[in-house]
Amino acid sequence: MSENGEQVRTAWQEAFHSPPPSRQTIYWIRNKFDSTGSVSKAPKSGRSKTSVTERNEMLVAMAFVNCPKKSTQRASLELSIPRTPLQRLMHKLKLRHFRARLVHGVLEGDPDRRLQSCELMRDQIANE
Repeated sequence: MSENGEQVRTAWQEAFHSPPPSRQTIYWIRNKFDSTGSVSKAPKSGRSKTSVTERNEMLVAMAFVNCPKKSTQRASLELSIPRTPLQRLMHKLKLRHFRARLVHGVLEGDPDRRLQSCELMRDQIANE
C-alpha cells in the first residue's frame, strides 16, 4: 500500500462525508492485510463443544418428549451428558424443563366475576 494514513483518511472523508477512522486503525488494518491476506477475524481458538452432537441432540429430544417433567440433573445423569451442554442442547431444541404447579385454583364463579369486572371497566372508560 503506497498511500500513507493521512491520504487514506482524506480519501475516506471525501468519499463518505463522515469522520474517518483513526490513523492507528488504518495502519492496523493494513498490517493485518499484509500479514494474513485478509482483514477478517481469525477463527476462534479453544476447546470445541464435543457434547453438542446430532446423536446427543436426538437423545435429549427423546428424553424430554417422553417425560417433559424430568429435571436437567436427572436427564444429565441418565444420558451421561454434563449439565451445561444438556442445557445448551435444550435451548437449541427450544425445550423447557418445567414442573407443573397449581398456583391458584379456578373456582366455579371465576368466569362470571371476570366478565363483571371487564364490563365495569368498559363502562368506566366509556363514561370518561
